Amino acid sequence: MFPVNAGETTYLNWSLPYASTQYITLQPGSEGIDSRVESINPTTNYGNSNGCAVGNTATNIIRTYIKFDLSTVPANAVIVDADLKLYQWGTLGTDNFTIGLYKVTSDWDESTIDWDPQPTCSVDAEITSDITWAWVATWRSWDIDTLAQAWLDGSITNYGVVLKDTDEASVNTLAYFLTSDYTVTSEHPKL
Repeated sequence: MFPVNAGETTYLNWSLPYASTQYITLQPGSEGIDSRVESINPTTNYGNSNGCAVGNTATNIIRTYIKFDLSTVPANAVIVDADLKLYQWGTLGTDNFTIGLYKVTSDWDESTIDWDPQPTCSVDAEITSDITWAWVATWRSWDIDTLAQAWLDGSITNYGVVLKDTDEASVNTLAYFLTSDYTVTSEHPKL
């Protein structure tokens, strides 16, 4: 508090630090870390595949794992908005379904991950996205602000996320996405 008497004026000359807003898009090339796993091929690795999928058929459950390297983001950054975006190039089946994004809680490697064993993940989805059956090419987005901030500040180890159907007992519900190994880099996963 600064006392001021009647008829007096007090001026304060303050200098406050200003942190500008910066927008960073992480969209790696083939060095990106993503892979699918399939129950029908439990020992097959798809780390170099240009496509991934999420959902189920009568004989197969497919999940997709993705991890972003955050080392180019300033360590003291405050994340205001972080959206995981995948380019969906099609669907299979006739039913609508919901994809859940789950936090992965153990380490994995793109070149060795397969169905058995898979990395562990959270029991509850961080966020979900409803998939309407249609053969449509479009970007799908999951808002992961809180999770990305926790990875950046180190309160949670960044093992990435896994996308899976929230009801894996359903059948003939698949969404197909492109990976970081796809030839068109503008359609790679991004954050």
